[in-house]
Amino acid sequence: MTENQVLRLLQKIVAEKIYMKSILEEMEELKTMAEPKTADPSKDHVSGGETEDLSKIIAQVEKKKSRLMKKCMIQIEIILSNETYAIDLIDLIESKETRSILIDRYFRGKSWNDIAAAHFSSRSNIFRARKAGIMEIAQKSEKTYPKNGET
Repeated sequence: MTENQVLRLLQKIVAEKIYMKSILEEMEELKTMAEPKTADPSKDHVSGGETEDLSKIIAQVEKKKSRLMKKCMIQIEIILSNETYAIDLIDLIESKETRSILIDRYFRGKSWNDIAAAHFSSRSNIFRARKAGIMEIAQKSEKTYPKNGET
């Protein structure tokens, strides 16, 4: 595995979690949209238009909710699969601090500033540790997971 492939895998975890958050936000919006609302008697009555059949609206909401739940379950499977593979690779790193930096960033979604503060280090030292960890994974994964069945 190359350094670029390792980094792309770690970044993919972040992207998948951001997508999951978007799905959850969409579900929350659907929930608030479907909540009953009261009319404001102080405002003018609006005439015209037709009243929609409530059961039709409920059916549409339930259909969308079901679709979002399926998306959510698929995302959970993708995230867990990627994280399981990535944590096996991160475990190849000898330095616990470097492992912690990568986990904080790519699994927990912490900012680089928060990671630097937690490790009592500068951002530049954190980035050096990150780069060294990715290099170590790339080197060791070639030995641990050889290509095309080589030994």
